[in-house]
Amino acid sequence: MEKKVVIDTNILVEYLRGRKRILERLIVQKETEELIISSITILELFAGRSTKDRQEEQKVRSLIGEFSCVEVNKLIAEKGGKILRDYPQIHQMADAVIAATALLEKAYLATLNKKHYQGVKGLKFWP
Repeated sequence: MEKKVVIDTNILVEYLRGRKRILERLIVQKETEELIISSITILELFAGRSTKDRQEEQKVRSLIGEFSCVEVNKLIAEKGGKILRDYPQIHQMADAVIAATALLEKAYLATLNKKHYQGVKGLKFWP
């Protein structure tokens, strides 16, 4: 069975800004690792003002098309709510949903902000 990796929004944002190294490292692993994004990541990306530009919007669409997407369902919403409640270092609902997605998918989390997620029981980070 292949390893799963949930990609945090911040890695995709950095990629779109031209800092591609981390995501490129992940994509190289695509043959042995399932790369996943949460549907909340799509929301976060399209909330960015740069997507008002059609070319930038197309870049985002193209990028998110490279990954499996896990929709936010009742289980993820409940787990995310409990994470938001129990871990004060997580301030944003999106971060709680992304952490919940990684936990329920039994996946590693690839993020540039490990500090935000430190202490979340059972959460494993992608190197």
